[in-house]
Amino acid sequence: MGKRIYNKLAWLNELPREEAVYVFSECSDSPQWAEAMADARPFPMLEHLFARAEDLAIGLDISQIEKKLEAVLER
Repeated sequence: MGKRIYNKLAWLNELPREEAVYVFSECSDSPQWAEAMADARPFPMLEHLFARAEDLAIGLDISQIEKKLEAVLER
């Protein structure tokens, strides 16, 4: 992933909480997951973002969440 992706990670880290919850809600139908992800910020590296997403995705389809997270970071 390129520099643009890391810029998007910085953008995601800096969003106000309610906006971050909205963005994470685009990746999962679980409001609890979206809120937990927003509260887990900042993510220093992409690996931390994806590892935390997986840790919090108990009972959720992590492969779909990861695809949607990647799409958010590539916008």
